[in-house]
Amino acid sequence: MNIARKALIALAGLICVMAVSVTIYIVTLQTTVMDRTVVKSWLVKSNIYDGKLISTFVEATTPPPDQQTDGQPTDKINASPEAIKSALGATFNPQFIQAQTEKTIDSAYDYAEGKTTEFKFSIPIDQK
Repeated sequence: MNIARKALIALAGLICVMAVSVTIYIVTLQTTVMDRTVVKSWLVKSNIYDGKLISTFVEATTPPPDQQTDGQPTDKINASPEAIKSALGATFNPQFIQAQTEKTIDSAYDYAEGKTTEFKFSIPIDQK
């Protein structure tokens, strides 16, 4: 009888610890990643809109030096990464990038929260 009582107390303690842990985990998610305003503020604080995003895209699409010919990329544009970065930076200013990114984030959260039936967004690059 004493062993069963100790086992029941241990099981109840384990259930309480797990319940508190899960609650802390859920509250942390709700106040960070699941809050769209927090995600937007993280992007603003990271200064990603001030040229970092364009630089990241250009660096990701630039072939390594061993795949380039005569210092030029092997793609059809034949422009240096610096020229592409400058052209994109002049065309897509930080305000435009921020507005479109936040619109996309809002669409994703609306879909995840069940406010819309499909994840849909558009970026009007023809306006630029």
